[in-house]
Amino acid sequence: MLGRDMGMGTALFRGLEVALIHMGCSAVVAAAFMLAVREVERLRSQLEIMRSDVVKTVFLLMAALVLHVLHNMFHFNPLLQFACVIAAMGALLACTYFYDVDMIHRWLDRGLDKQISLLQTIEEGHLDETPTGFFLESIKESFVMVYAESCIGKSK
Repeated sequence: MLGRDMGMGTALFRGLEVALIHMGCSAVVAAAFMLAVREVERLRSQLEIMRSDVVKTVFLLMAALVLHVLHNMFHFNPLLQFACVIAAMGALLACTYFYDVDMIHRWLDRGLDKQISLLQTIEEGHLDETPTGFFLESIKESFVMVYAESCIGKSK
């Protein structure tokens, strides 16, 4: 099946499935990293991170790794291996897509509502009564203190 007596069909399917496995696994890993970055940004913004989001992200990374390792370890009928790669990559990419869509829907359902509410509070002139307003006021006070200390330092 492999070696000099490998036929054109075998070479074609092996070449296609090698390209597909590399492109597919790279796409899944890139998507998982993108999802991980989103989770870190949610954490930095003090928004809720669901445990299932972390599990799904780790699953995508591990699944791409395992699929690639299995592909490198086992060689069998080229047409069957090609079909397995297509099915596995399709399933992984579908999982990635639906997970991303779910995250977007959750943001639209919850995060966007919070941002619209904050915008309305700003428009009404009541930002100083919100956690965001308290945070911005504390930043302002820090800058005023640093500025005052630098002015005192320059006058000495």
